[in-house]
Amino acid sequence: MVELKELSIADGKDIYDMIKEIGPGENGFQNRGYYINTENFRDYLKGNINMSKGINLDSKYVPQTLYWLYIDDEPVVLGK
Repeated sequence: MVELKELSIADGKDIYDMIKEIGPGENGFQNRGYYINTENFRDYLKGNINMSKGINLDSKYVPQTLYWLYIDDEPVVLGK
């Protein structure tokens, strides 16, 4: 089963581990979550939720919403 799930404050270790597996970034894209430790993971999630709602958003940015790709109830990293 393939599905997209919106980032949520309830995201757990499986998402944290996937973010680390992605690496710091490539092809001009940055993975800001790569540098987050487990103690700050909830703050990272909250920050992304705020960004999707336009809360405290710098004027040079637009709101964006992150989604995770799941296959058979496991988050996956494409291209790995």
